[in-house]
Amino acid sequence: MSSLAIQFLNGLAGASTLFLVAVGLSLIFGVTRVVNFAHGSLYMLGIYIAYSVISRAGGGEGLGPAGFWGGILVAAIVVGAVGALIEILLLRRIYHAPELFQLLATFGVVLVIKDFVLWAWGPEDLLGPRAPGLRGSVDILGRPFPEYDLALVVIGGNVDLRAGALVEGDLVNPGGRINREPGAEVRGNLVTQFNFQWMRNIHIGLGVSWFSGVWQLAQAVALTGVALLLMLIIPDHVARTADIVARKPMAAGGLGLITFILLPFALIITIITLVLPPVILLVVIFGYVFGWVALGFHLGKGLANTLNADWSRLMQGALGTFLLSLAAGFVAWIPCVGWLAGLGLGMVGLGAVLLTRFGTLQEPAGVTKPATKPKAAKGTVQRAASRSGARKK
Repeated sequence: MSSLAIQFLNGLAGASTLFLVAVGLSLIFGVTRVVNFAHGSLYMLGIYIAYSVISRAGGGEGLGPAGFWGGILVAAIVVGAVGALIEILLLRRIYHAPELFQLLATFGVVLVIKDFVLWAWGPEDLLGPRAPGLRGSVDILGRPFPEYDLALVVIGGNVDLRAGALVEGDLVNPGGRINREPGAEVRGNLVTQFNFQWMRNIHIGLGVSWFSGVWQLAQAVALTGVALLLMLIIPDHVARTADIVARKPMAAGGLGLITFILLPFALIITIITLVLPPVILLVVIFGYVFGWVALGFHLGKGLANTLNADWSRLMQGALGTFLLSLAAGFVAWIPCVGWLAGLGLGMVGLGAVLLTRFGTLQEPAGVTKPATKPKAAKGTVQRAASRSGARKK
């Protein structure tokens, strides 16, 4: 019970940290109507600046509250000045630009800040001193919990608008509590949930929204990550499955189709056990993804042969899976029938996985026949025996 409580509090502390970052992004979006993709990078820059200021001020666990919080204040002022510079040089020019253009422009700021941080502080992890007054721990159900994380749980989720505060626009609050003193004014809407409808309204052709395109790209990247993992752990199994895809696509596709048809019946029959249905479903899903990676590996291998490129198995599997997933996602945009292409390829991959028992067999069971020696003709044997007897005499 104590472990669950500590994990729950750790989750709340992490969520509070994300909230403190997100609420600033929400306020900026509500005031300027600009989607600032570089918001998190400015936080990162502030952390590095605070580390440098506190270190030069005699950092360490012995640093007093004035030095620590003074360094935090200096970092906030410097980052505020950087933000003002970005607003003057960049954001003022894109206030009325489409949201996608704003994302791309501020993404460029992300790259600039990242490279500057790498140049100034290097790629190594830097550990700064803990906040004064929050360096200890408290016992919760017999287990220690850091005071700093507990403070994050208490602070996170609250937005305080003092008297005289003015927000020119919407105030987006993704959870938590908003405290408004008398005299605080919000000239817009109080939004309690993020609304990405504007992304869905940006069309890139064929009646497809920009949001759908990003979603397809995210799926392709996720499947590429799975392909990298499989090619690192079990590359031979993937190669065997891809070999069956190349040599017996019809048999693999037929078995995959039969599996899809029988799957609902198998789930219904085994539902009384409570345990088997999720196990069966997980096995089929893993087999489907495994087969998709095998298809991608086959595509990557074909590309390498076509281009006469000396690519490693890892490269073939990753690149092939990415291109295959991207192509299948784009073809799925074709109305009514586009989704059939991806489903058919998935059936072929799943069938190949089942034929090879997840790549553990070189050939499906019962397909290859044991080799037998050719029988010599009877007359040939008799002539060979007579010659042997003549030599002995």
